[in-house]
Amino acid sequence: MKPSRETLSVIWCVSDGREELPGIVLYGLTEPGGWHPQPFPYATWPPEAEYEESYLYGEQWIVVIWDVRLPQWPSAQDWHTSLRYTLQRLLDGGCVVSWLGDGFLFNDPPELLLPEHMSGGVLATLTSTGEYTCHFNSDTPVVEISDEEMLAFRGHTRGLADVE
Repeated sequence: MKPSRETLSVIWCVSDGREELPGIVLYGLTEPGGWHPQPFPYATWPPEAEYEESYLYGEQWIVVIWDVRLPQWPSAQDWHTSLRYTLQRLLDGGCVVSWLGDGFLFNDPPELLLPEHMSGGVLATLTSTGEYTCHFNSDTPVVEISDEEMLAFRGHTRGLADVE
């Protein structure tokens, strides 16, 4: 199996449209008015990293999305530091939880973070209480969090994953 640096990707805007490039997609969940934009922590990632911020909205929730293009990847030793610090930055901006997704498997609340809708689509998580879960690094194959871990993580969303 290929290492995560060779399999994780983002859809990136390029001059002639969109292209799938090496990178990661980070998400943070908050309530309307809860997001206070944070600067992307470039210092924790290799040079040439870029990010784009976008949002998904519902009446009672906002998902902040950071697409991070990685022409170079952090070393296996730096992976967890870079990832955790960046997930924390989403929490610092007002998100109640943050996670690394596969970039393709996502559902809006009330299906958000339910195994029957997103199993295999959540790769790493961080809660506001500091619980961090990630079972791989940039040199090893991607390992998704388990369905049980996803449900435990969903329990930290303060009900925002349950609203329509």
